[in-house]
Amino acid sequence: MKKKLTSFIVLSMFASVMLTGCSSDKNTGNGADSGQKMTTAVKSVEFPLKEKVKYTFAQNRSDGFKPFQTLTAWNEQFEKKSNVQIDWLDWGTGDAFKQKRQLAFASGDLPDAFYGGFAIETSDYVNYGTQGVLIPLEKMINKDLMPNLTKLIERNPNILKQMTAPDGHVYGLPSYSEGTTNTNDTILYNKLWLDKLGLNIPTTTDEFYAYLKAIKAAKDLNGNGKDDEIPFTFRYGTNGQVDKINGISSLIGFSGLVMPQSMIDVKDGKLIFVPGQNEYKEAIKFLNKLATEGLIDKEAFTMDGSAYTAKMTSKVPSVGGGIYWSTANTNSDNFVYGPPLKGPDGKQRWAKRLTPVNFNIAFAITNKAENPEVLMKWADLNYDTDTSIQNSSGPYDKYLKKLGNGMFEEILKADGKQFTGIEKSADTPVNSSLYIQLMGDVTLNKKSAATISKEEAEKIYSPFFQKEAYGSPFMEQKDAERNAIVVADLGQYVTKMTAKWIYSGGIDADWNEYVNQLKKLGMDDYIKINQKAYDSTK
Repeated sequence: MKKKLTSFIVLSMFASVMLTGCSSDKNTGNGADSGQKMTTAVKSVEFPLKEKVKYTFAQNRSDGFKPFQTLTAWNEQFEKKSNVQIDWLDWGTGDAFKQKRQLAFASGDLPDAFYGGFAIETSDYVNYGTQGVLIPLEKMINKDLMPNLTKLIERNPNILKQMTAPDGHVYGLPSYSEGTTNTNDTILYNKLWLDKLGLNIPTTTDEFYAYLKAIKAAKDLNGNGKDDEIPFTFRYGTNGQVDKINGISSLIGFSGLVMPQSMIDVKDGKLIFVPGQNEYKEAIKFLNKLATEGLIDKEAFTMDGSAYTAKMTSKVPSVGGGIYWSTANTNSDNFVYGPPLKGPDGKQRWAKRLTPVNFNIAFAITNKAENPEVLMKWADLNYDTDTSIQNSSGPYDKYLKKLGNGMFEEILKADGKQFTGIEKSADTPVNSSLYIQLMGDVTLNKKSAATISKEEAEKIYSPFFQKEAYGSPFMEQKDAERNAIVVADLGQYVTKMTAKWIYSGGIDADWNEYVNQLKKLGMDDYIKINQKAYDSTK
């Protein structure tokens, strides 16, 4: 009955959106009821506008990617179609962007909109939406104002459903690809070094330890005359955030648990806080053994994404193994996949990648924007099929050749290798853009090296995925506010203590006090709140 009622509500909401009228005043209200102040109709907008208008956008892009204001041709195509000029605010990347975004929310000195991959975090989506800082958008999603997004919703109603907050409003728009890979992190080994050492790809924690020990003993394996080899590297994360692609999320699967970015695993339908479990303690003790013998990168807790990428893509191999997206992204033929490590008691798991629509909120409008309908129509230009494809994959005839009937051919570099995301970022925001691609929109006539590589990874890791996984759905406002505070405190404390234990030991002596501190920081509340959200999705 619950599922039927939910479906009815979603379908009713969708029907309401489709029937929205064509003239309205902009919502300028503040407070939790601001969404209700918007009238039932919205203004009609026709592009290009008769007169040029300018809006300020705060951009969020990946490390190493070009600032959006430098993408002249990309900007010009939108401006020509709309007569809307974007003044891009460059707040940096990663933590720098997050800090400036939070400062803007706190001070009220806001841009008209946020644009880019993960421009708005899930907790902020609900929090600042219900406060009226981010305006509700659902009534502007109609066939007149947003024909491209409307067609996509008709093809996949989950787009609207999963972007709808518990209060019934939509406060942001997604970047989303349907049917993407089920793996984030993979474990890579330097095949060249394995061969030199006469060893096979490790399958157990004992074999893993033996391989790293052999690298340390051999010294100059890369032949550069220096003892600079790093047996194994990973990037735990920064600012209390677990790196879900390059960290230890799946590496600790030999303990029987995996640790996604939320630090939550699911056991028999119940959520558990992974860093508070004894299995986590045992996993960290193993990593401490490695670190004590100089087998783990000393910068695992301090390096940023660019530094980590440099280590994994260096032309002169510097690492014996690491956690990374795929072998294809290393720019080297030396790396091969290894299976999930099997622990002493036979446990062997890997974290499954979840990609709900609300995973990447890439566009949101603030209450500072005049005539938000103009911005919604501008955003809809991004959801045109051809534009979405080129936003995320690069311009046609430079990175993709359009063959017709949804078929494409990837254009490679002169050396036969694929263009990297950083290279493509000179022309388009790539994965930091606003786009939606559904099944059938893009089919390559020949599988790319990246696709083949991730399909290979899927075969290796999928048998070890957890049966249940938690995808961090939207929460009610009070829950979201409490959750945001607690997870930040928990994450920073867990990161601090994990770094200490890996490099200096002492986890057994600290453990009871550590668990008590987790409880003081709100661990039980965190699990209770998230369990409620998890149960609501069933």
